[in-house]
Amino acid sequence: MTTPPWAGVILAGGRGLRLGGRDKALLEVGGATLLERAVGAAERAGASEIVVVGPARPGYGHRVRWVREEPAGGGPGAALLAGRDAVTAGVQHIAVWAVDMPGITGELLARLLAASRSEAPSAQPPGAPSRGDSAIRDRPTRDSATRDSATKDRATRDGAVLCDVDGRRQLAYALQAARLDEIRPAHPDGIAIHRLLAPLDLVEISAASGVADDIDTETDLRLARERTGEKRWRGEPARLDR
Repeated sequence: MTTPPWAGVILAGGRGLRLGGRDKALLEVGGATLLERAVGAAERAGASEIVVVGPARPGYGHRVRWVREEPAGGGPGAALLAGRDAVTAGVQHIAVWAVDMPGITGELLARLLAASRSEAPSAQPPGAPSRGDSAIRDRPTRDSATRDSATKDRATRDGAVLCDVDGRRQLAYALQAARLDEIRPAHPDGIAIHRLLAPLDLVEISAASGVADDIDTETDLRLARERTGEKRWRGEPARLDR
């Protein structure tokens, strides 16, 4: 069965204040910049198009489309919606994640997208490991009582979200574009992503230690480099669950 077209939206506008103001997208982990890792993951997962929200960086040609949220620096929620607006009309699903998450691989994006298309409620038992991947497992959304009435009556989930080992939702999602359009606020500037997406019924995908980590500090950067193994990266980032 042919997989419906989907778009990758990479949020790459962070200022990296705790990293001395360095551009996170250009930090190297495992022999490639964080942005190259993110773009490569989207390409390997089969994205029909890739949108990067943030200042344009050289060297990507026609591989990506660059956009900025309005106003610039309006926060991840505004950035997500700016990326969604840049996606070609008719694309039904988008995957969105932060550029500073080196554990996001093509395999993981495919897993999130598959979960976002699953029936509601999920038929998979809580905590069951996903087939062939011990690092990731599905579990039902944390509180179905918080869904709005429209979501409850839908045949499929509204999307999926990656959670760390402690169950905290991280900035990595696969979403139905139409549902995102339905819940968008009139003024998204400054809105937190968790508040923006609160009405959605999301499958939570649990990741092993390190997979869902982001890079905010020099310590985070050092740990990410240690996990990936600088010399092992040859296109697909090394697994972070070791």
